[in-house]
Amino acid sequence: MTYKDYKGFTKAYVIVYVTGTGVMEDSFIDHCVVFETDNKIEADKKAKELKIQNNSPAEIESTWYRNRYHVNINTLSDMGKELSKKFQNEFDERLNKGLEEGKYDKVKIGDMTFYMDNRVKF
Repeated sequence: MTYKDYKGFTKAYVIVYVTGTGVMEDSFIDHCVVFETDNKIEADKKAKELKIQNNSPAEIESTWYRNRYHVNINTLSDMGKELSKKFQNEFDERLNKGLEEGKYDKVKIGDMTFYMDNRVKF
């Protein structure tokens, strides 16, 4: 889920109409918000309904369908701000726990810091 400012919308969950298949040669392109709600279950249900309405069964089965509907969080709404804050806190806790347990190497390149999982060997 993407946490982003959606100006003009007041609900926590927005459904964004997206085209593309999500691969490098055909990246997702956000077009517009088509629905908003404060209920996650309702948002997921509406996104699935729109996917079925706007793609053929064969396209959906192939997973290469172009009309997609992503459920994102509007950080301009009160509930969206809380969800974003909760996500950030949970992420920070997991990252710090992983660092304490020695699961990640901290790599700094210029102004950017990367946390590399050192349990995966190539």
